[in-house]
Amino acid sequence: MWPTALLLGDSQTQLAWEAGGWAQSLSEHFVRRADIVNRGFSGYNTRMIQTVLPDIFTTEALKRAKVVCIFLGSNDASMEDTNPEQAVPVEEFGENLLKIISHLLSNGVPKEALVIISPPPILPEKWTAALNLRPGPTLPNCKSNDLTRTFAKECGEVAKRYNLTFVDLFSHMMDPANKINLNTALCDGLHLGKEGHNALFSLLTPVFNDKLGGAPGGLMLPEWRELNNADTSGSYKDWKTQANAQF
Repeated sequence: MWPTALLLGDSQTQLAWEAGGWAQSLSEHFVRRADIVNRGFSGYNTRMIQTVLPDIFTTEALKRAKVVCIFLGSNDASMEDTNPEQAVPVEEFGENLLKIISHLLSNGVPKEALVIISPPPILPEKWTAALNLRPGPTLPNCKSNDLTRTFAKECGEVAKRYNLTFVDLFSHMMDPANKINLNTALCDGLHLGKEGHNALFSLLTPVFNDKLGGAPGGLMLPEWRELNNADTSGSYKDWKTQANAQF
């Protein structure tokens, strides 16, 4: 059965399908090893994702998944007084993550397939300026990097509670040793730019290799040279026997 990797998130995931995005890079890197399914929903918080989750993936898709990434928090981590449309208290955020995880597990996703990704840092002034380039009334700041830090920490606590794989993108990008320039790593102060996409791709690549199994360079189905052009059926049957492939 062809392996799949499911990506569940907000705009950080939806926009990752663009050229150079972390999801696009994973899809290219793992071509013929897994089908990567992007289910990113711009603007959504965990409350919204939890509500629509039963209609996002079929049970069959969940049972086939070798990797399921949950990448949420960028919208939840908003100030209630200036962005009540998206803000979620950190305590509820953690509870929502647990409910999302519970739904996935109860519908056939193995625990070892789950990956929790923390939201990246935020540059509040740059994000507010970007928002105010759009038509409409002037919007106040609704972000704080310290607030986002608490949501990133909560992601880690939830992952620890279930003993799940945790990718701490926030800490990785904030660590001076990694020499990440947040001004370029966050294209508008909130969303990942090229450097940010590259950072997440580099963190997820070994995780995907581990969860997909097999040789890092291994491909699904035989190389064309392994098929005898004069007897494709026979040579494919031989290949399946030798590879113990299940198709």
